[in-house]
Amino acid sequence: MENFIVSARKYRPTTFDSVVGQASITSTLKNAIKSNHLAQAFLFCGPRGVGKTTCARILAKTINCFNVTSNIEACNECDSCKAFDEGHSLNIHELDGASNNSVEDIRNLIDQVRFAPQLGTHKVYIIDEVHMLSKQAFNGLLKTLEEPPEKLKFILATTEARKIPITILSRCQRFDLRRVNLEQIFQHLKKISDIEKGKISEDALKLLARASEGSVRDAVSLLDRALIFQTLDQDKTIKETDVRKMLGIADKSKIINLISCIFEGNERGALEQLKELSDGGLDAKNFLNDFLELLYLFGRRANLGPIEKDLFLSEGEIKLIDKISKDLNMQDLGLFWQLSLKTIEDLKLVSNDAVVGVVSNLAFTPSSTETNGAALISAGYSTVAQGVQLSSTVSSAKFRGTATDSDALGGVAAANYLRSNAADTTSGTLGILADGTTLTLGAGSDVTFTMASDNLTIAQTTQDKDIIFTVNDGGSTVTLMTLDGDTGRLELPSCGDVRIKGNLTVDGDQVVNNTSTLTVEDNIIELNRNISSASGMPNFSGIKVNRGETSVATEQDLYWVWDETFADDGTSIFGNAGGAWTAFKSGGGDDELSAPTLVDLRANVVHATSTSAQYADLAERYAADMQLEVGDVVMLGGSEEITRCNEDLCNKVFGVVSESPAFLMNAQAGNNDSHPMIALKGRVLVKIKGTGKAGDRVVSAGSGEARIANIDECTAFNVLGRLIKDKYNEETALTECVIGVK
Repeated sequence: MENFIVSARKYRPTTFDSVVGQASITSTLKNAIKSNHLAQAFLFCGPRGVGKTTCARILAKTINCFNVTSNIEACNECDSCKAFDEGHSLNIHELDGASNNSVEDIRNLIDQVRFAPQLGTHKVYIIDEVHMLSKQAFNGLLKTLEEPPEKLKFILATTEARKIPITILSRCQRFDLRRVNLEQIFQHLKKISDIEKGKISEDALKLLARASEGSVRDAVSLLDRALIFQTLDQDKTIKETDVRKMLGIADKSKIINLISCIFEGNERGALEQLKELSDGGLDAKNFLNDFLELLYLFGRRANLGPIEKDLFLSEGEIKLIDKISKDLNMQDLGLFWQLSLKTIEDLKLVSNDAVVGVVSNLAFTPSSTETNGAALISAGYSTVAQGVQLSSTVSSAKFRGTATDSDALGGVAAANYLRSNAADTTSGTLGILADGTTLTLGAGSDVTFTMASDNLTIAQTTQDKDIIFTVNDGGSTVTLMTLDGDTGRLELPSCGDVRIKGNLTVDGDQVVNNTSTLTVEDNIIELNRNISSASGMPNFSGIKVNRGETSVATEQDLYWVWDETFADDGTSIFGNAGGAWTAFKSGGGDDELSAPTLVDLRANVVHATSTSAQYADLAERYAADMQLEVGDVVMLGGSEEITRCNEDLCNKVFGVVSESPAFLMNAQAGNNDSHPMIALKGRVLVKIKGTGKAGDRVVSAGSGEARIANIDECTAFNVLGRLIKDKYNEETALTECVIGVK
């Protein structure tokens, strides 16, 4: 039996120009090769099946080709190209990040990179699903990724760029591959089906392209499934209906008819349409996605006009949407949209039968196009939808409900919960006045809503009653607001927090705040705002502390005020008008502000907040001539103030780049890129090379690192500090050190 090769592998692009839907990416890569501006590391990001690994392979193959074409493509004839195509290239290595994700795997890789390429010009490592690497593996890759050997290139690919550490991202040239548009996928599928001599209609190919959700690989895989139908019957042409059965996708025209029945309130018709769809192998998720898409098209047609010709909508479907959208109520559309979204969430917990539930709910929803309110009530609806007009046949009669309606209406009798007769004075009824502008709630309670002059007026005019707003939350009744008709007062007894967006103006004699604490988040508190001239300025403006009743004459209320009567000293310090901030107690008597007595301003207790000593280093920002990392040893010099220390036993050693200093001077000088935080003294993390133990002196070792110093190497000018913790491994790593201690 001949081995079958899936089309996704068989027709995988081998050149830049054959990559589908990523022209901007491939043209950039070709220009980089042509101009010899290749980065040391590339990162290809994007959803599944859009060409990340394919682009990585083509790039690796092309930069190693001995005879690159004038169009910047691999020749496919040289030894390097043949070795790659046959799967035994010694220079191009592919690793799966999911199965080679440990630090040991990365160490093995790094051990190999120092060897020169054996065939070709570059040694290339392609790491797919790179986000699966462990934290330690990423750390092990950092240095090699930043400064690889001259002929070494890294190409990373991932679907989860957000899971990659920022230190890795900053060292790579990033390319974001997008989902491929449906037209390009359709043309690609048509090309493959022609080569395979598959008999499949264009409508079926369009449906496959739509189902792929922008993934070329998924689309080609779906095409393989569809072409299996033909292998059993060579004369069979695969049609759209065959693909719909295969994928469990409903016919759009049938879904449109279903929506039409729902809009009309035709429950029977909606359920019949749903049964027909279900019998045809309906998939709940696909159905609801199509349902939402059509709701969007209905709303778009209703608000923006006719729909232009669409690749995935037939002429007949567009005409159906145009016809139904003419009488569409946008509130109904919003309701259907919310119910559909809720059902998509429910599908995570229940089976496909949930679709029947949502369609049933939609079908039972009263239609806003119904003109006979009596028909709705008699059918068992507890409410009348917006836009329902009371016909002449029911204008003088009561609406009648079912026996269960009273439960939903708080115990109101079913025959009495809604009346159209304005003269009916039955307690608890809703009266609708004949003028069309006023709605009175209960003839006996006299609460009237009036629309006039674009204003909504809520009035209680003839009855001696307050208006109280009450809500029920979980069985507990709470009064939120009361309008007191006797005092004209507005009370908010149990409303919780009150938030006002915009300015608040209070006109009155006083504002009383009866809380335990008043918090003001404004920067400025302005007193005497409306004083128009200096002559109107009161003598005292400020804060009064009421100390309550007391029998001791010396313990009157205390003030912290601006005293306008304070004498001018004749200088410009206080201004020509005089005045000063003063603390005093009142003189007592009828006039509290008469004969004030100055008091002392004291701070008997000063509270401060301690600072953690874990990294209690003193640091300052300095201008650097390069990008520095945490733990780098720096020295004075370079094009700016400081630079990375690249000398052993340097006498110009200055400090260490700190991650989180306890005390920072010159904090506003810049950011960590231009002005890093340089620890001058204290406990800090330092890059240490070699072994050591707590108490050892450290000196510069070059490349921004430190090492343990022999006693005869130490001077007062080159010792950076002492180790705090023992260190016995040979790797370069961050180690706690106290600097400034010789």
